[in-house]
Amino acid sequence: MTVRQTMETLEHRADRAYTSLMSLMNVMTEKGLLKRSPRGRAFVYAAAVKRDPTLGSMLGDLLTRAFDGSTKLLVTQLLDQANPSDNELAEMRRIIRDYERNERSDSKDSTARGKE
Repeated sequence: MTVRQTMETLEHRADRAYTSLMSLMNVMTEKGLLKRSPRGRAFVYAAAVKRDPTLGSMLGDLLTRAFDGSTKLLVTQLLDQANPSDNELAEMRRIIRDYERNERSDSKDSTARGKE
């Protein structure tokens, strides 16, 4: 995706100058988040890393810097800002139940391994 295409995609969300966006994409390239290849007079940018590891890293940084490591504060702020639908809340409850089951299972497995 070129800088121009990115601007068109973001047009309805933010009013950004072309040069500001180009600078941001260049910084992201230098940090290894984007790859850049020439196409005619422009550069085409693509993700250099997968989404999940990037989001995990960004969220971990946000959790540490803005919320002093408090998951409760982060989730509370997220819920206040996002105002999730009933369906989204139900899905979050399911995810938490699955997480708790997996954590208990992992805990039992590590305890059993420690006794061997």
